[in-house]
Amino acid sequence: MGSQNRTILMPVFGMRFSGAIKGELSVGRVLFISPSRLGLVRRRLGIPRRISELIEQQVLPKDFNAAPAYAVIRDCGDPTEKSNDGNVARVQESLWVMAASQFGHMDRGGMRLSLRPPAPPGKAVKLFWVDSDDADRYGWIRWNDSVRDLELDEYWQQGCKESEFFRLLAVIGGHTPIREAWRSSIHRAAVLAGRSQMAPHIQEAFLLDMIAIETLLARKGDKYRKVLEDRIFALFGWVTHGTREHWRQSIERLYDLRCDLVHEGAGDQITAGDLLDADMLLANLLTNLVRMTDRIQKKEDLVEFARRIDAREVLGLPLRDGTEPLTYMRRHNSNSRDWWV
Repeated sequence: MGSQNRTILMPVFGMRFSGAIKGELSVGRVLFISPSRLGLVRRRLGIPRRISELIEQQVLPKDFNAAPAYAVIRDCGDPTEKSNDGNVARVQESLWVMAASQFGHMDRGGMRLSLRPPAPPGKAVKLFWVDSDDADRYGWIRWNDSVRDLELDEYWQQGCKESEFFRLLAVIGGHTPIREAWRSSIHRAAVLAGRSQMAPHIQEAFLLDMIAIETLLARKGDKYRKVLEDRIFALFGWVTHGTREHWRQSIERLYDLRCDLVHEGAGDQITAGDLLDADMLLANLLTNLVRMTDRIQKKEDLVEFARRIDAREVLGLPLRDGTEPLTYMRRHNSNSRDWWV
């Protein structure tokens, strides 16, 4: 049997539409949509029959409207083919991008965007120990398993405007004229940021941050430690009025922690403050890069842009030539939390 156009619907949990967001939002090829909105625009999405009719005929399940949102993908495939692994992976990546909408300006803490329904809350667990006097004792511990939805409302919209998240979606969706390899790098970095935002352990979140930073700033064959120090200082040193030595020490610490974790499996030295530093670097890179796509359309443009700024700083020349759009957002708390285990 030949290929046919088809519309694939996947229930999404942990995301709710309300307020300013009118029930749908596209992330690349994936459309996230509320069940109520889906019924109104079904024809545009290639669904000829009413949703209620499909439920009545058991094409869709009776609890179809129970899911808070759906991911919709339209493709062309063999109607007898049951596997949708590629589309599932694409939706999962888009969920991580949505999680990146909170990255850098919202605390980590229980947000779970998933294709799986949320698990029931866990219970408190007894811990037992014996003191030196042989007295049996016990205490209680409760895992941090509270879950909050990503509410797509006016507050979320305002945060996205400030962090340039909608510009990021435009880049990912192919609506901004940049090189495809650079678009792919930004997309991958956004996915890593979202994975970091929902990571269950501080070490995992930190490593994902560092991989994303390297994805944006380094090229194959670069000496990563040096190029990270040089390019990050060139981009943000003058904005923050930080000295070269201050930035060198800061990046050196982060890179040493990254190497210890990758090569030695040692992550016990990574603190919430280190994670915050990595978060801020990645968040500010993404914000500035999607804002400056008219000037930086490929990684080589970024490298040259940083080189020019660095040369001006070394020579004591005024910093101009398009540096005005650069900004650096700060957070001053440690973003500490009870990490899930």
